[in-house]
Amino acid sequence: MGGLRTMPRFDLDTTFLEIYTQEEKKQIGRLLRILGDFMLLETSMIYKVYEKRHGEKIQLKMIKKAARDLLITEFKYNLGFDDEKPLFFYCLKKNGGDHILQSGEYEFQMLPYFWTIF
Repeated sequence: MGGLRTMPRFDLDTTFLEIYTQEEKKQIGRLLRILGDFMLLETSMIYKVYEKRHGEKIQLKMIKKAARDLLITEFKYNLGFDDEKPLFFYCLKKNGGDHILQSGEYEFQMLPYFWTIF
């Protein structure tokens, strides 16, 4: 993806529908729905919700793939500060995973636009 921050919608559609394997579609689609329901989750929370809902584990590589493919956003706890920790939080990416959920007519919530300043 290089330096891209978003992808055109037709590229999102092509990636999700034509490039992803069936297993990637299943796991990443489920991940998007979970983030659409909860808005922001830490990695261990995603694991717990995913397993409770679907009776199986999501692979970390699928979470990282969704972030790399611009469907979700990954945040590191206090990145660049002295108390930085190897904790990662995830949410739907605007003009990314939200488009996939909208295309599937899934009702979801997103973080408010200015959520980091409150």
